[in-house]
Amino acid sequence: MIIPEAREHLLRALREGLRFDGRAAHAYRPIEITRNITKNAEGSARVKIGDTEVIAGVKFEVGTPFPDKPTEGSIMVNTELIPFSSPEFESGCAAQRVWQSL
Repeated sequence: MIIPEAREHLLRALREGLRFDGRAAHAYRPIEITRNITKNAEGSARVKIGDTEVIAGVKFEVGTPFPDKPTEGSIMVNTELIPFSSPEFESGCAAQRVWQSL
């Protein structure tokens, strides 16, 4: 249930094509990209879109192929999600399910 004052405010914003943060309906949030943010990875970046922030790093290691697939390599992916980073994220088994869906 929404209170009448909030409902009117929401309807007025929709009619005027505005969002609650003052942006136009089709305006993007500010985007900021910073490359090479860590020396512990071969490549890294921080991307901010409004108040949302994502940090990614890429590391690699040259290894020996598996004997049964001598012309193929392998790739491993690791994700780390902080608590409350998503309504679907919880510690433990639920975190594993979120990771698998990525």
